[in-house]
Amino acid sequence: MRRRCSAAAATSASLALRRKAGPTAPDGISHVVAIDAEKKAVVADFMLAGDFRYAQADGDGGVFVTVGPADHSYLFYHGTGQHAWSQIQHNVVSPRIARLDAEAIAEEIHRRVSAHPESPAVGPVHFDWSESQPPQSLVRYLPLTGACSNPQGLAVDGHHRRLFVACDNYRLAVLDSNSGNVVASLTTGPGDDAPAYDADRELIFVANGGGYGSLTIVQQDANTDSYAVIQNLPTMERARTLAVDSSSGEVYLVTDLHGVDLTKMGGIGTLRFDPVPGSFQVLVIGH
Repeated sequence: MRRRCSAAAATSASLALRRKAGPTAPDGISHVVAIDAEKKAVVADFMLAGDFRYAQADGDGGVFVTVGPADHSYLFYHGTGQHAWSQIQHNVVSPRIARLDAEAIAEEIHRRVSAHPESPAVGPVHFDWSESQPPQSLVRYLPLTGACSNPQGLAVDGHHRRLFVACDNYRLAVLDSNSGNVVASLTTGPGDDAPAYDADRELIFVANGGGYGSLTIVQQDANTDSYAVIQNLPTMERARTLAVDSSSGEVYLVTDLHGVDLTKMGGIGTLRFDPVPGSFQVLVIGH
């Protein structure tokens, strides 16, 4: 590979249909929104326990999301009187992969809207699963082993039912999207963040934006379900977001340069690195 540079998306805690702005998510709780692409409008807002991060569709009605570890603490109702809410409940969420069934969710949204025709359509339907488990028909979780303690981005091979999960311990975990079993675990590089999958060439790319910056290229053999690192290509620091053009096989990464303004007064420990104006770059990687 060569490098060239150019400047340049469950049982509900509340059964009532709510059509008002949802609450701000506390620490350890994430919002996932469903958007009607035709109407260009948010139709549902889900509150879920965990640090929901990166979403990818499998092309077959499923949306997979990496969920990072989180410790959600909240007041727990345990009686009556002025101290009824004084008990603290800790909900530790382990890292995992969430699979959202888009078709089932769409049907549940339609069912709830139809059940309350008297409610004016002034906003999305809200689902609060922050302190309860969503039904598995809508949201199913795949556990992650110690091979991936803190998942970042992921890519999906929907045809072969494989997930490619970038982990912050310099690893790429290949998972069976049905069972969650680890198929392979490969070494990548520091600051691994976003992977991408080129189905035509059976290549997985992992952008590593830490250290000097690199792009790990993994060859997939779908016939034997095996994976091997074939190259670690130097890129640039912070080049951690990427996309693949499947028609040409080219890979695009973005980054910029950071520097210190030495004209500002300050000593050691007070200097701050900021983006250098005009330094944004698109790295184009091809065969």
